[in-house]
Amino acid sequence: MTPKTPLTIIGGYLGAGKTTLINALLAGDHGQRLAVIVNDFGSINIDAALIENADGETISLANGCICCRIADDLATTLIGLASPDRQQYDNRIDHILIETSGVAEPEKVAAYASALPAFQLSNIVVLVDVETFRARAKDKFVGSLVQRQVKAADLLILTKGDMLDEKIRAERQAEIVDGVKAGIMEGEEARSAPERLLGLSARASVALSDRHTHEGNVPFGEHSFTSDTPVDVETLKRHFQGRPAGLHRAKGILHISADRDRRYVLQFAGDRLSVEPDRAWGADRPQTRLVVIGPKGDPDFDVWSQRIREQLFSL
Repeated sequence: MTPKTPLTIIGGYLGAGKTTLINALLAGDHGQRLAVIVNDFGSINIDAALIENADGETISLANGCICCRIADDLATTLIGLASPDRQQYDNRIDHILIETSGVAEPEKVAAYASALPAFQLSNIVVLVDVETFRARAKDKFVGSLVQRQVKAADLLILTKGDMLDEKIRAERQAEIVDGVKAGIMEGEEARSAPERLLGLSARASVALSDRHTHEGNVPFGEHSFTSDTPVDVETLKRHFQGRPAGLHRAKGILHISADRDRRYVLQFAGDRLSVEPDRAWGADRPQTRLVVIGPKGDPDFDVWSQRIREQLFSL
């Protein structure tokens, strides 16, 4: 009998550090050939563009939560990874990582994926931004989702605690882990000990109780932008200074006018904006791709997003 391929689900709210962790896993010295299924909440798969493949395979799916709108595509992708030609020694996949959208329910993704006969659930890993968790957990739109993500975890990885002083960090971490039965790791420890994440757990299979779409209950909207025109990064930063209160997340690859030879990575999460230089474009087409995420139907968010298009992407 062909052994089942282990699955690790990597979840967590927008901006918690999932992509950073996956990069570390792909580059880690763990001796396993990994396949990564990447998804982000937006019509451009920014996460797939950011992940640097190192002895692994990144598979990017279409837009939306992988536990609802593209569930059938997830199944097709997983079945393809378990095909007979993949079982040959030189082409074998040892472990599959599924990165969920920041607004996905990792337990539902795990239930759907592990119901397929060729796979066995290893772990549900959930990353939590220590700095922003308190506010997110109390948010009227996303609070219940954030709390469900934490409760679903076999392993919690606490990130961005270094943004806080030691006393506040300890208080926030205590709030997060109160009543939680999952294992606990800090972000740096997780990135340096990939075997802890990839090891098979004794977890029983998650009951497949809800495979219907829940898109209508997810209070998020997104705007995606693509442009070949170089962007003035200072103008973009000023626009983010006037962002609406409901802006949850933004991420993208920038083609900026001041440095056209290399791409820049934009990240916004937890009220922090960063624009950092990345690698040279090389053979890639210089192009800006940006996704912003906020409350669905919120006029302030929609108007602010439209102004990005008008001011920066219609030149």
